[in-house]
Amino acid sequence: MARPLWTLFPVAAATIAGCDSGPGLSADAATSVTPDCTIEPTFSSLHQRYFQPSCTFAACHAVAGFSGLGLGRSVAHVNLVGVESVRAPGVLRVAPGDPDASFLVHKIEGTHGPEQGDLMPPGGDTPSADDCRVRRVREWIERGAPDD
Repeated sequence: MARPLWTLFPVAAATIAGCDSGPGLSADAATSVTPDCTIEPTFSSLHQRYFQPSCTFAACHAVAGFSGLGLGRSVAHVNLVGVESVRAPGVLRVAPGDPDASFLVHKIEGTHGPEQGDLMPPGGDTPSADDCRVRRVREWIERGAPDD
């Protein structure tokens, strides 16, 4: 006999919640990624070596994405650059030329407000500002966040 559809809702909710409310399904995968210090401050390098292995899990920022932020390669740049954050209204996800005004930087450095979700990638316990990948994100944004 098939399970009633309503019994699947807790599983779906737990899967979705894992992206922005503490350790979830992808926490181990996201935090186990060894920082790749060969990343260049280009969007293609950042996407391939940082966003894709740390953020594009099915329950997080894959196709449509959590908070409307899909980070699949074909949509990631257009969803990030110059787009207002859902979690921080009035703040751009990526403000070209200004990493300190970019919500993405606040989320990966842990400088966002407590009402603005968790540190990214999920499962991180401490801000990752010293992470070479974060430095490359900052450099890319300082260069104007081109789709290169």
